[in-house]
Amino acid sequence: MDNLQFESANFIKRLCAFVIDLIIIAIIWYVISINNFKEIEEFMKELDPNIEGSLEIFKDVITKFWVKFLLKFIFAKVTYYLLVPAIIGSGKTVGKFLCGLSMVSYSNLEEIKPLNLIYREVVCRLLIEDLFLIPGIVSCIIALVRKDSRSLHDLMAKTVVITRGMSDVSTI
Repeated sequence: MDNLQFESANFIKRLCAFVIDLIIIAIIWYVISINNFKEIEEFMKELDPNIEGSLEIFKDVITKFWVKFLLKFIFAKVTYYLLVPAIIGSGKTVGKFLCGLSMVSYSNLEEIKPLNLIYREVVCRLLIEDLFLIPGIVSCIIALVRKDSRSLHDLMAKTVVITRGMSDVSTI
């Protein structure tokens, strides 16, 4: 890594790209959840609070919808973070593309391989950072204090998000 030169993305650019991606993921989630919103509306019309046990029914139904919404959000997020970089290439999501960033292998600054992308997004980001609160917070703190703004999922997957001001990355 000593002979490779790159400009790592700063935290603000990464945050901006993340927000853009999160908005797109939220739109995808909303589109695939529209039918669930209609189901909730129908359920609320039929719910009679005067019937014995309606509170328990309400809690059960709301819990089921919450789980459906959560699983659909996870599906939208994982699908987006796996497919979009594969389609756009150079480890770019729409947010990274708009902010001029690329996600590359830390060892050689080349586009990461599909299995490494799956490991980064599913294992490191989803299973570790998203499902557990503390690693997610630690990841943000790590990205803030590190000079290269690498977060926990970058460190684990051996990736780096770089600024691509030039058409390619040069070596020293």
